[in-house]
Amino acid sequence: MIRSFDQSWTDWIALNIKRGCDRAEMAQTLLDNGFAPKLIERALGVPLKRIVRATEGADGNADGKAVLSGGPAMARAEEEPASATVHGVHLPSATAPDTEGKLDLRLLENFLDDEECLRLIQIIRQNLRASTTTNDRGDFASFRTSKSCDLALLNDPFVNDVQRRICAAIGIDISYAEGMQAQWYDAGEEFRAHTDFFAPGTAEYERFGAEKGQRTWTFMIYLNRSRAGGATRFTKVNHAFHPEPGRALVWNNLYKDGRPNPDSEHWGLPVEAGFKVIITQWFRERGQGAMFRKTSSEYLAALTKRGFLKARAPELLQRKLLSHYRTHQKQARTEQPGAFVAGRNDAQHPPSEVIELPETLRRDATLSLQPMIEAWIGDFAVPVSVSDVHRYLDGTRVKLHRDQDERHRASVLMNISQKLKRPWRLLIEDHAYRRHEITIAPGEVLLYEGAKLLHGRPEPCRGDHFADLIAHYDVAGPTRS
Repeated sequence: MIRSFDQSWTDWIALNIKRGCDRAEMAQTLLDNGFAPKLIERALGVPLKRIVRATEGADGNADGKAVLSGGPAMARAEEEPASATVHGVHLPSATAPDTEGKLDLRLLENFLDDEECLRLIQIIRQNLRASTTTNDRGDFASFRTSKSCDLALLNDPFVNDVQRRICAAIGIDISYAEGMQAQWYDAGEEFRAHTDFFAPGTAEYERFGAEKGQRTWTFMIYLNRSRAGGATRFTKVNHAFHPEPGRALVWNNLYKDGRPNPDSEHWGLPVEAGFKVIITQWFRERGQGAMFRKTSSEYLAALTKRGFLKARAPELLQRKLLSHYRTHQKQARTEQPGAFVAGRNDAQHPPSEVIELPETLRRDATLSLQPMIEAWIGDFAVPVSVSDVHRYLDGTRVKLHRDQDERHRASVLMNISQKLKRPWRLLIEDHAYRRHEITIAPGEVLLYEGAKLLHGRPEPCRGDHFADLIAHYDVAGPTRS
């Protein structure tokens, strides 16, 4: 537990009090970064219990924890609990350089795109301070020559979402994360060979590791390509990686038994021309609840680059389904709420109705959509199921979820009819956990990897109805990466 503020934290507190920032949010930020509660009370001039009670009353948090509005702590609040959580870190899109078993190291390309990197660099450049280390005295005074940005202190919605994506990708709950930082290296600057863990039994560990424990994983992302130099060299396993925008390096600072791994030593080599910008997210041993959050379906191999694609529906199939819908809509039967679908009031306002499909039309849908799926994934597909027509009514929500049937490798959602006051957007994550809002008009389809990707409609349907059909397909090839 940290019992004193350095100058950068003192300045941050003074600035945010002057700006009139919410002291509950400030207190939570300080708690998350390991500062002692009594220290926080003195700095903010308000008893911590009063801050917690005020936050609990405003946000409805049973545990009294202040949640930063719009921040990464909200990342999983709207999701269904994971039913089959897998313990351990797994990055399906990453490669593992050969370290002869000495170091668990992963390389993940294009985790951030060029636009996201540019946006982060602009934020970082306006909020830089001199970098420090956990021991920056004597011979270590010039060990790290760079500037840093305390991204976690900015409470920027975009920065917070990047942290949410990092935690989702590595599969570790955000309560185990440190505040995210950025580092800026100009020409001639470096960070000499070092490890990220805290040396056990030292004052360094007592100060930084006593509360949340040892550092476990490091998730580091390059934001630009330096003109020359600036590679990260892992000195004990003979691997070096050059800066490329959006490239991430992920490694475990510990052995499997929890002991610090000296082979995780790495050196931020001097920048020779231009500059280098990185962001770093460290994780700790202790947090709140379960550490690992990924479900087994997230281990499925990605079939496509992004994970979803909007396209035109087969015209003949659209005409057949729309004709059947219009002819039989009065025979629709009420559908009871399910695990992921809810209405305004489940008793008085059922969320959806079903218009049954005859087997001939169901077969037409299967055969018409299958070539589209196969063209999209570049492989042969095996039909799993085709739904009846579902008509969602005013006030319906579809909670964010992954399909529980892991055979739903490639799915098609087809809009047959709608009468809405406003578009009913579908929210879906891509393979880099980036969130997208998709509007699907009548006669359009969304192809998506239903078992692997989080998707749903968290905002309520507004209007008379939205009617769709969903078809699911499996693939014959490998299912896990």
